[in-house]
Amino acid sequence: MRPILYYLKHPKDTAVFAFMKIAPFLPDSLHLRILYRIEMGKRLNLSNPVTFCEKLQWLKLYNRKPEYTKMVDKLAAKEYVASIIGNEYIIPVLGVWNNPEEIDFDSLPVQFVLKTSHGGGGNGVIICKDKSKLDINGTRKKLKELMKQDIYRSRVEWPYKDVPKRIFAEKFMVDESGNELKDYKLLNFGGEPLYIEVDSGRFTDHIRNIYNTQWEFQNIAIGYRNDLGVHFEKPKELKKMVDLARVLSKGLPFLLTSGMEVCFVPPVLRVPRYARVLRIEKVGGKNLVFFEGVSDQNTAEELMGHYCLVRVDDLPDGWNEQTELDLCTFSVVSPAGELLGTIEEVQSNPAHPLLVLRSEQKHADLVLIPFVDEFVVGIDEDEKCIVMDLPSGLLEV
Repeated sequence: MRPILYYLKHPKDTAVFAFMKIAPFLPDSLHLRILYRIEMGKRLNLSNPVTFCEKLQWLKLYNRKPEYTKMVDKLAAKEYVASIIGNEYIIPVLGVWNNPEEIDFDSLPVQFVLKTSHGGGGNGVIICKDKSKLDINGTRKKLKELMKQDIYRSRVEWPYKDVPKRIFAEKFMVDESGNELKDYKLLNFGGEPLYIEVDSGRFTDHIRNIYNTQWEFQNIAIGYRNDLGVHFEKPKELKKMVDLARVLSKGLPFLLTSGMEVCFVPPVLRVPRYARVLRIEKVGGKNLVFFEGVSDQNTAEELMGHYCLVRVDDLPDGWNEQTELDLCTFSVVSPAGELLGTIEEVQSNPAHPLLVLRSEQKHADLVLIPFVDEFVVGIDEDEKCIVMDLPSGLLEV
């Protein structure tokens, strides 16, 4: 825990620390809104996310695929990555344990690294460079604290929610410096690597520099200070790193096809509501889509951050849809806990989905409720419940 003097000098961190005491008891949506306000100093726009950060928050709430849990589980992720690109890229595991007391330190080599399967952001890592100098009791005590970490509760990182909490040991490795193993993260957009994050001195003087794939320094700071004066050599295997990242980031197939009719939402005043896909061209590994009625750059820029709705019947067979019918039978309650009704159907609508609610307040009549971010306080998938703060009189319409 940081000393009190630190929090007096860093009011934002103090606010985050205080908020984390109550955060686990809040609905996910409200939790994110408050945390975003503290960290970013502005309102979180979930209705029409535009910035990269806003879109990440939207994904935390509404893009919850079971496979993501495997990807953040540091043990399961090894199997996942190996199944795609091979075992030769996986750091060897020396042992796995369910709690610190099970660790057999005598079986470990002189140098090793201990990690928790559910940790994130550099947390849950203990580096041992000389086992003869390791405080084993202190290490077990630290691991006990690390096992309590819950990134889902603290940061609404949903994939971490069901990660089995385990401890494992890895082979100790260093890079050309002989002192540390720099951390390279390739940031992919639409399946294409665009930026490379390099972390050095993670447990001393942490520097995080960002480069493009041509290894040109980008003046972007993410969480930690960047430093143009600290020059990281271009990795000898950079091309292979980029190629492998491209393979690993392959996700859902691109679904738009020539001739398909789309509806732009939210609607834009100076752009047609409906348009047809004229053609699709591959440019630099990305899909460039030409729409009927969108013939100049200004019109195209009006559509940035908006969505394309298409008819389900127009989609190719086998597409991996997240069906809205999953919400059927969910109960809808007010922030005060009052049961408002049960969802019987979710209707598609160009502007937003509509919940067909069997109301508890109108003698079991059906009521249409706009399923929009302004009304949704939180969604509890385990309890099959949606908390909605509805305007007065909406259920009486």
